[in-house]
Amino acid sequence: MTDPVISPDGKSMWTGEEWIPITTDSNNTLVSLHDSVVTGDINTEINYATTINKNIINDNETTIRSHMKSMIENIKSGNSAQAFEIYERAKQIDFELAKGIYEKEFYDNIVSLLYNNAFNFCESVINTKFTAHKDSNRGQIQIIQYRENYNTAVNMINDLINLSPNYLPSYFLMIKMVQSNGIDFNKIARLNAINVVYEKILEIDANNHEAKINLERNIRLIAKKDNTFLLFSMVMVLIVILFTLPWYL
Repeated sequence: MTDPVISPDGKSMWTGEEWIPITTDSNNTLVSLHDSVVTGDINTEINYATTINKNIINDNETTIRSHMKSMIENIKSGNSAQAFEIYERAKQIDFELAKGIYEKEFYDNIVSLLYNNAFNFCESVINTKFTAHKDSNRGQIQIIQYRENYNTAVNMINDLINLSPNYLPSYFLMIKMVQSNGIDFNKIARLNAINVVYEKILEIDANNHEAKINLERNIRLIAKKDNTFLLFSMVMVLIVILFTLPWYL
């Protein structure tokens, strides 16, 4: 059997009477071989490009994961600012990949570590011991240092709230800090500030029992204090009036 005559462009075959298009047929060795040669070159190029892309993605993922681990270590060491600079560098490698790995695999752990750092620092501020009278030079220095530490603690909590707005432990930690500050707040000021935080907690979790109970209690305490102050003011006014009346009345 003689070999079929193929057109120069490889698309047609001579039957002896006419040119007919070559169709793919698993039983047609000639046609299958021709197709495999043509598509083989194309497939080789595509596979080569795909391999390169996969290698790039794998390299990027490895680098980004390394960045995330370095971020974790920095947070554990208390270097939160440096940690988030590392995250920004990871996003410059591949923004979507870095963001996805961060949110799916590292976010919860990072929030937990940041909270632990804030909690430990807040505890050290709350347990501050004043060893000198507040009006003495040494006492004033201690108060200044306390205020600096207090503001640092509050900023740590605020940063955590900005990172994870629905993370309730941060809000309760803020309440604990305000409750402990008898240097800058009187009782009513503390209660009012704390109530603002309880209201925020209830916006996030309307059924939070602790926030509900304490908010209602604080409102009653403030109202009672206001009534006591009003009564005291009225008594003082009456005393002044009595002492200013003519004695002969």
